[in-house]
Amino acid sequence: MSRSEGGALLAYGLGLLASHYALAHLGSPVLRVLAALLPLPPIVLLVALAVRRVLGMDELQQRIELVALAVAATGTWLGLGTCWLLDHAGVPLPSLQLGFAGMPVLYVLARRWARRRYA
Repeated sequence: MSRSEGGALLAYGLGLLASHYALAHLGSPVLRVLAALLPLPPIVLLVALAVRRVLGMDELQQRIELVALAVAATGTWLGLGTCWLLDHAGVPLPSLQLGFAGMPVLYVLARRWARRRYA
């Protein structure tokens, strides 16, 4: 992880904390929307830094990263979609935020699998 990625992660964490605190104390709908979007700029920065990092890799490593991202994104989408459908059926489920926490785990596992596949 580069220094800029670490800084963006720190800014994201601070944005989440500030957003969480502000949402508990704001009454205006406009201010609540702005507070809810506080973590968004660091997320955009993280995406830009990740793209820059991948573009700096050789072609094989880029392919490995693409496979890992495709598996993680589709796996997360499938899991969240399934939870959404089960929720509409009245099945009690844990928070959907667990799906977003699981995406990095899927990404790491898929990257390991892709590395072995292309090794």
